Amino acid sequence: MHNIRTLSWKWLSSMGWDGLSTLLLTVAIVTMSGGLTFLFCWTIVLKLSRLPAANEAEADVILVMGSRLNRGEMTREFEARLSEAARHGTVCPVIVLGGMATGGGLTEAAAGQRWLVARGLCEKNIFLEESSRNSLENLAHARILMRSRNFRRPLLITSRYHLARSSILAAGLGISHILSAPDHPSMRQPAALTRSLFEALMINWYYVGRAVARLTGNPGMLSRIS
Repeated sequence: MHNIRTLSWKWLSSMGWDGLSTLLLTVAIVTMSGGLTFLFCWTIVLKLSRLPAANEAEADVILVMGSRLNRGEMTREFEARLSEAARHGTVCPVIVLGGMATGGGLTEAAAGQRWLVARGLCEKNIFLEESSRNSLENLAHARILMRSRNFRRPLLITSRYHLARSSILAAGLGISHILSAPDHPSMRQPAALTRSLFEALMINWYYVGRAVARLTGNPGMLSRIS
């Protein structure tokens, strides 16, 4: 329980006033629309969750979205993402994303690299992004790393319920990408369906924040999303 409270506080404090105010505005808009804006975003989440398996032929690098470790141990969901990356990793280099260090100090990205190397991928072809705290930072920092390595089009791997938000954030950052996802967790599982509702709210929040940033010309907000 203490860890949950600590993570929740870190998440709230990382928002800043801009993030908190746009989150409250998002809740107000969802309420005033009778939930229609939320349903629109949820439709996007469910639609993209049904994408077929992707081919890496048009990609030159693989991006694996991180997933929080459980007391320093890999979750089955993170392993499923990495397994999907390993399926393509003999063709393209891999960038593992995630900087949420656990009590043992191991980041998501470092744990992912260790898992991939243990399964035969070459360590020198695996790059880490370890400084991010959320999906938007994951992709913004990955963009910097990609540019430094001259990678142009990634195969973006994450769980099915997370495909829509990852794709929307990547597009907002100007990252042309191909989506791919493992079949675990299945969208038929209650936990994945619950997460899809959260994703819909996060997408709604992103759209509201982007609109506010553009209308106000707020340089800090604009720099984070573009």
